[in-house]
Amino acid sequence: MNTIVTLLLALAAMFFLSEILRIVKVPRVVSHIIAGMIFGIPFLKDVLFTQESAWLIGFLADIGAILLLFFVGIQIDLRQITKEIVPSWWISFFNTILPLSLGFVASRYVFGMEYGTSLIVGVCMSVSATAIALDLMEEFGKLRTRLGALIVSAGSFDDIVELFLITSVLTVLETSVMHTSIAQLASGVVLFAILVVAFRLWAIPFVLYLVEQQPERAQLFTAALIITLFMASLAEILGIGALIGALFSGVIWRQVLLKDKGHRPWEKAEITHSMHTLAFGFIVPFFFFHVGFQTNILAIWQNLTFGIVITLLSIAGTVVGSATGYVLSYHNWNEAWIAGWAMNAKGDTELVIAQFALTAGVISSQVFSSLIFMALISTLISPFMLRHLLKKK
Repeated sequence: MNTIVTLLLALAAMFFLSEILRIVKVPRVVSHIIAGMIFGIPFLKDVLFTQESAWLIGFLADIGAILLLFFVGIQIDLRQITKEIVPSWWISFFNTILPLSLGFVASRYVFGMEYGTSLIVGVCMSVSATAIALDLMEEFGKLRTRLGALIVSAGSFDDIVELFLITSVLTVLETSVMHTSIAQLASGVVLFAILVVAFRLWAIPFVLYLVEQQPERAQLFTAALIITLFMASLAEILGIGALIGALFSGVIWRQVLLKDKGHRPWEKAEITHSMHTLAFGFIVPFFFFHVGFQTNILAIWQNLTFGIVITLLSIAGTVVGSATGYVLSYHNWNEAWIAGWAMNAKGDTELVIAQFALTAGVISSQVFSSLIFMALISTLISPFMLRHLLKKK
């Protein structure tokens, strides 16, 4: 089938499926993954996809992963974290260490998987996505309460923890793929750190200065995209990985726009709005589509016990861990369960890790499919539980 027609069908399927599922408040990321799973059914796959169209979907997925991590990085708010640093730390610590440990122990000692595979499973179980929770908090008028502010702060602190966690995991995976020595890796990390500082202090401020001389404000987004792809390419060349370069690009762009004098607040909003429009309106959906496309539905069924176990452990570890961290600071179990379910949703960076681990050969397609099952179920359950708890409150 013609490549453009295949692209049209995939995009239309994601759009209409998300509109249908939106009626029952299902997050868009779920509809994108399900659309990919449908198109990945062997019969449809053979009919709809040629070698060229499959390559194009994979290419868009790679760019989508880079833009997704840029967007994750640009949302890390260090100022918000400082407002609720102690409770945010406790929530982030427990909702990371508990599901990670449970996932590693279950994978390694119950299902007999390798250490590397078990670690990837644990890391994917420990990552959270709070965007869904923030939408619901806003809907119920709770976003500007102390509880809402803490969830925002804890989510930002969680992003910092995930930044180091994802950086470590992706760097190790990249090293294993490229067969890089420890000395080469260390030198690459040091050089990349120097480049990050240079971009933060000179390159990005200079680019912003040039953009501000132009009447066309769309240049700001173009400049951000060039810097992001350049940093991703440099990180890839240095053996660290393009995804880490994109992640740090978002972090330092935010810091420049918020801290340097002379830059109006709308510039950050313009970048995030433009990135959201292009990335989440067109390119990033193909990353989630590709994740679903590579998911083996039969493998989920064949490994259903493993999928159910890691899903239950992930939900229990994240919800209980977050609630425990909240109670240590505020001694309120009713609000603690709201915070716990708010931190439970999945659907972004853990899928990037799983995708990269599959490509690197660290996990099998069966484990990958089980991780997608875990992310889907967690993301489906969390909004309904959170909505129920907010109504009660």
